[in-house]
Order: sequence, then C-alpha cells, then structure tokens
Amino acid sequence: MITDKSSFWFGKNVFITGINGFIGGNLAKGLLQNGANVFGLVRNAARDTLLYYEKLDAQITLIEGEITDKDLLTRAISEEQIHVVFHLAAQVEVGVGLANPYLTFETNTRGTYCLMEAIRACPQTVKAVVVASTDKAYGAYPPERMPYKEDYPLLPKYPYDVSKACADMIARAYTSEIYRLPVVVTRFCNIFGPGQLNFSALIPDAVRACLGYGKFVPRGSGQQIRDFI
Repeated sequence: MITDKSSFWFGKNVFITGINGFIGGNLAKGLLQNGANVFGLVRNAARDTLLYYEKLDAQITLIEGEITDKDLLTRAISEEQIHVVFHLAAQVEVGVGLANPYLTFETNTRGTYCLMEAIRACPQTVKAVVVASTDKAYGAYPPERMPYKEDYPLLPKYPYDVSKACADMIARAYTSEIYRLPVVVTRFCNIFGPGQLNFSALIPDAVRACLGYGKFVPRGSGQQIRDFI
C-alpha cells in the first residue's frame, strides 16, 4: 500500500476502538494509506467485515478485549505510545437497546469513561481524541426545529439515546479545566458506505434488493425523513 509521507498522519500511532465495524474499517484503511501506525480494539473474532475482506487486519495491530476493560485500554495506549484515539466502539442497535438496556449502558456509557480514564493516565502522548456520538443524543425535536443545532439541549428518552447522551457529557467533562483532555465529540446521523453489511440498515438493504438478493420493504409508513452521511 502506497503511503503519503507528507501526510499529517505519517508515523502517527492511532488507536481505534470498534475498528471491526464498517466505519472503523474505512477509517483504518484511510489512515494506513496516509502512513499511520494503526492499532485497533476488537471484542470478538468476527471476520465477515471490511477489515478482513480487504486484508487490512494484516497491516494493523489488533488488541482483543472489551471497551469496559480500563486496565487493558491503559496498557494499550501507554505501551503503544498512542498519539490519536478514535472512539467508535458502541452498541448501536436501537432495538437491542430497548431489549437490553443494561448491555447498552455498559458498552456505551461505562465504555466511554473507562477509555477516558485510560487516556487521562497517558497525558504525555495522546494529543487528540475523537468520540463518535449520534444525533439520537438530542432526542426527538419537532420538525420546525430541525435540523439539529449543536447547542440544542440533549433530551433523550430511550436507552440507546440516553447512553450516547451520557457518553457525550462524560467525554466533554474530561475537556474541562480540571482534566484538559483534547477531546472532540462528533454527532453522526445515519452513515452508509463501503463494507456496511448490516442489512437491517436502509441503504445496504436497498442495494442488496437492487442486486436481486432480496425484496426491499420500506420501514414504517415509508414517509419518514432521515439525514444520511
């Protein structure tokens, strides 16, 4: 793989939680192309992902474990001298959140403060942290107040939404004058792209149907409006 030695990322040690998701796989691919040394946290050995289909796993260092294992995270960040952290690991299924709120809060909320504590233990090396959140953290605003603005209050109602809003506030608490961690929070809407194999998602399901591998069924009434990236 050709790398860009003039890139900001060349030679940077980058740690990605949730690297086995399709967003993490695409991020890892871009970072590798720009010459970064990529390290990724994986919680299982699932191989039906972009990371393995494009043989990216052979070019990165995978660390197996849970996002709630603070000691593991601390060792990884410290021993690998990590410069930049991307926090993508999450329980992202709204339906799973309704059925299993405990798992959702453990992964999304506890996982975030475990990671922040691990980063706080390594202030000499970590220079930037990006936390992936969601527009669901805002809750449900009426149409006349859309699109969301960053300064809208977070008014979540359901377990997934609440877990991500909590993670937001936890991450931002570590940027305070007390801890001064270099953290930014991004709030994604619906993301689609290469390697997305979750066919409960709208775009992959529609593409699969267009290719003749199933019948596309509109969600709900088919009248909903959504933002996509």
